[in-house]
Parts: sequence; structure tokens; C-alpha cells
Amino acid sequence: MKKHGDIAYELGVVQCVRSVEEAEEHTWAEISQYLHSMSPYDFQELITDLLRAMST
Repeated sequence: MKKHGDIAYELGVVQCVRSVEEAEEHTWAEISQYLHSMSPYDFQELITDLLRAMST
């Protein structure tokens, strides 16, 4: 069993952190691409709905 302080454990943690960071970067890239592809009116409606949801 791997335990804290074990080199293999530490490397596993680093790999997990990198995987999470890569997934987060990929997700933000997809969100950005989606937002940039929206029509201005759809984007305006999205922001309006977001602001309404935040105010309740």
C-alpha cells in the first residue's frame, strides 16, 4: 500500500494534479469556443438569465 511520503505516491499525486489541470484547461477552452460561437442575441440572453439567477 502506498503511503504519504512514498515516491510512487507523490508521483501519483503530481500526475493527478496535472490531469485535473489539463482537464480544467480543456474545459475552459471548450466553454470559450462555445461562447465565441454564439450569436450576440443568444449571448445577451445567456447573460440576462445568469444575472437574474444571481439576483434571486
